[in-house]
Amino acid sequence: MTKISFKRKGIFGYIISLMLAYVFAMFLSGRVGWLLLLIAALAPVISFLLTLTFVKNIYVECDMAECVMMKKEKCEMELTVYNRNVFPTPPVRIRMTASSRLKCTEKDYMVSVLPRHKTVFTACFTACFCGPAVVGVESVAVCDYMGLFTFELRGLDYVALRRNMAVIPDISDISLYDENIIKLMSVSRHSDDSEDTVEAKFNTFSGFPGYDNREYVPGDPLKRINWKQSARRDKLLVRLDDEMASTSVAMVLDSVTDESDIDFKTAAKLAEYNFYEEDDIPAALMQETVENALGIIRLLLDNSYTVKLYVRFEDGYVTYDISDENMLAYVRGELAVYSFNTDINSERFPKEISGLDNTVVYVTPYENAALYDMLSSYTSADNVVVYASLCASRLRGGVPDAGQI
Repeated sequence: MTKISFKRKGIFGYIISLMLAYVFAMFLSGRVGWLLLLIAALAPVISFLLTLTFVKNIYVECDMAECVMMKKEKCEMELTVYNRNVFPTPPVRIRMTASSRLKCTEKDYMVSVLPRHKTVFTACFTACFCGPAVVGVESVAVCDYMGLFTFELRGLDYVALRRNMAVIPDISDISLYDENIIKLMSVSRHSDDSEDTVEAKFNTFSGFPGYDNREYVPGDPLKRINWKQSARRDKLLVRLDDEMASTSVAMVLDSVTDESDIDFKTAAKLAEYNFYEEDDIPAALMQETVENALGIIRLLLDNSYTVKLYVRFEDGYVTYDISDENMLAYVRGELAVYSFNTDINSERFPKEISGLDNTVVYVTPYENAALYDMLSSYTSADNVVVYASLCASRLRGGVPDAGQI
């Protein structure tokens, strides 16, 4: 089926030309003028009929492999337009499309093809945000020779003219002094008074493991911080005696974002989003959430923690046990195809850890009262650290001291 649309500017210009031909016929040269007027009157019909013959004689192919990209990387799609007619084509418009995570370098391409020939051109896309994306041809339309009509070709297989892409997220730099990280340490099940230690590297003079401390310096594992003594002396202290056993922390990457509750116009005025277009803020918010999760994992790995990450895909939750950089790199690739959904009634917390006395880091795009109501039905608030990219209070004008909540 073909959709026909009219070009207002072309029709307006055509009417002006008819009026000029009429004036020429009436006042300057009657016989020649009427002949020109007749030709001008028949021209749209001839142009329409000729263009109509191309509807079933033009087809398009694309050559591009589905791939995984890094942010700011470019990819190209090679498109070939074939003309099976015995006449040269009028202008053929190929309109490209890309989801919010990729941008088209050029939206529309105009080509003309010789009789029984083909024309090849290349469309370019740039990866802007992490996550899954679709790129390809949105529509193909043939314009008539006079620029009065446009025939949109709906019989083409547009699915074959599109490709699924994936953009790998970066890893955010999370500060060791971030208030959420400090809170995570304080609610950790294995705190400084835990008995989970391995054999001490040295003993005190009495022959028993010692409990000497020194002041914390950047780079010290967080697990070696003596939180009790640090609270008493109002400064961070680390143990010099026992090598603390590795601690595992559960992390849940939220699967839902309630975009109806987010005022993106207000969000666009915040410092971290004001250089984005308003339409790009949802993608930027989702990207920040995924990259924050990866950043927290790297920080925990650097400080002798292991992380059990729960990510909900279409078929349910998938668990990743992350204990080194190799596994982190693997998870980073897996999250290149991760996307949030907007169904606030879908499952947002894994039943496997609900009700357990575990430390859970919940990484979410948006923090509001509904989120805490949901979390309270699964686990104790004392065991959960919420790390949000954006919170409701900031959109109401209450900006907290830290960048996160």
